[in-house]
Amino acid sequence: MKKGKETASPERGIPLKGETIADVLEALFAQEPQLRDELYDGELLRPSISVCLNGIDSRYLALGLKTPVQAGDRVSTCENVTLH
Repeated sequence: MKKGKETASPERGIPLKGETIADVLEALFAQEPQLRDELYDGELLRPSISVCLNGIDSRYLALGLKTPVQAGDRVSTCENVTLH
């Protein structure tokens, strides 16, 4: 893992380092490997999962998961639920 800015991880607010949202997720998976299968289907983020940077879904960011993070940013995940 290359050096990076410290940011909070999804769910628990654990400080993690990374240059991008994807780097932060990789740092999380290094600590909690089982989360990779919960968030990803192979190489792709599961359609039911959102990864947000400071509350903004990464799907709406120009660089997606490659978006750079700053010290103090919050990366969070959530599972989308559809109500009928």
